[in-house]
Amino acid sequence: MDGRDENQAAYFSESLARGLSVLRAFDRDFPRLRIRDVAERTGLNRAAARRFLLTLRDLGYVGCDNGFFFLRPRILDLGYSYLVSTDIRGLTQPLLDELAETTGEATTLAVLDGMDALILARACKRKFDLAIGSGSRLPLHRTALGHVLLAALPPAKLDVFLRKAPELANASAASKETLRRRLKTVRQQDYACVEGLLNSQLVAVAVPIRNRDGQVVAALNVTSYDTPLKPAIISKKFLKPLSATKLQIEAAIRSSDAIPLNGEEFGDRTNTLR
Repeated sequence: MDGRDENQAAYFSESLARGLSVLRAFDRDFPRLRIRDVAERTGLNRAAARRFLLTLRDLGYVGCDNGFFFLRPRILDLGYSYLVSTDIRGLTQPLLDELAETTGEATTLAVLDGMDALILARACKRKFDLAIGSGSRLPLHRTALGHVLLAALPPAKLDVFLRKAPELANASAASKETLRRRLKTVRQQDYACVEGLLNSQLVAVAVPIRNRDGQVVAALNVTSYDTPLKPAIISKKFLKPLSATKLQIEAAIRSSDAIPLNGEEFGDRTNTLR
């Protein structure tokens, strides 16, 4: 039953799950895919991949050109519906703007979504920045945001991530163990600091965002391109303003009916980690 219990087996739609897996096959590195590519990336056979792609094409979510399929702008409707329904950006964007102003850097709010960190809101005050924004996805194991989110996972789900994450497929056991040790440190100090993993010049510090039950439901970071990675400087430049904004965001989450207040609904989208 692929890790699903008897109750899930009674309602779980394999067809819907497979259709969604086709949409997730496309990303920044693979924006155009052939049927066989989608089949390989999803584990579907080619006939099923073709059927789902053609259906998604007819619905307007996927386009096709000379045998290559690609996502169409209509796919943004799905993410937009989520953002509108929770009003996360409306509540948090002013706080991120203020944090970016205070630090003179870029700041990002993200949640765990499958094998990625999904960006919900972002603000930047520097001239040069990464070309990412709301709806973008970042690798969990190469970002401070991702380290905070991974550190909050139960051991069983972390094991599944380390086993299934595409970017870790060829990673050695030693490198995975190194990541485990880093995540343990993140849990102990309650923040993550990453240098040079996503970009050789990028330094990022992230803190967890918790709901009223103490569950980590999101992560907040500040990124810089020229800050020496020293604890004293990190604490002075980033941790203090990050902590202040973190408290404000947590207060907004806890007091607003517009935002779900449990990890399963807000941020803990880890159904793929089974």
